[in-house]
Amino acid sequence: MSILPTLKYYYRLYFFDEVRLLRRETKGYASVLDVGCGYNSLLQYCSVPQSVGVEIFPDYIAQSRAKGIHGHYICADIMTVEIPPKSFDVVYCSEVIEHLTRADGEVLLKKMTDWARYKVIVVTPNGFVAQDAYHANEHQKHLSGWITEDFRATGFSVYGINGVRHLRWKPLGKYPAFATLYLQVVFLVTKFVNFLPRMAFQLFAVKKLDRHV
Repeated sequence: MSILPTLKYYYRLYFFDEVRLLRRETKGYASVLDVGCGYNSLLQYCSVPQSVGVEIFPDYIAQSRAKGIHGHYICADIMTVEIPPKSFDVVYCSEVIEHLTRADGEVLLKKMTDWARYKVIVVTPNGFVAQDAYHANEHQKHLSGWITEDFRATGFSVYGINGVRHLRWKPLGKYPAFATLYLQVVFLVTKFVNFLPRMAFQLFAVKKLDRHV
């Protein structure tokens, strides 16, 4: 009798990609605020009854709305938008905080904790990753870097996602024959960084709030 199905079951149970982590962390909650939602939020793959996207770039809102990702949108600066305290079960902020200065990022973390009833989820590169503006959107430029200790110090649990930091090789596209083997090796190693976030390319940080309705 093959043990392969059993191995696959435990493999999928304990090692998560970003979408599966997000599904797990939003399951059972009625509302999510997507801070800096962009045009292709992964919340589209989650079963959330009510979601609101906040985005400063109108073109991204138009693209997101065309996909039907959120039920409602707010076109505003995430640093100045007014959200009532404890107005969403979960506040989700993916690949946004690195676009802020360090000081503004710390302010945003506090704001999101105020906006959420039960949970705050933040996704960001592990450490500083240089990126210039694109899509004619100056807000796409990276201004800060965040590491595991930054989130743990403020009560977050942290998982590693999206590959091993030092195995991300930019010239990969120039060598398609080698790319397949390379990516297979990266995929195998990637799953183990879930529990070794310091090694990961990106961080998935979750803060559970001790609040009761």
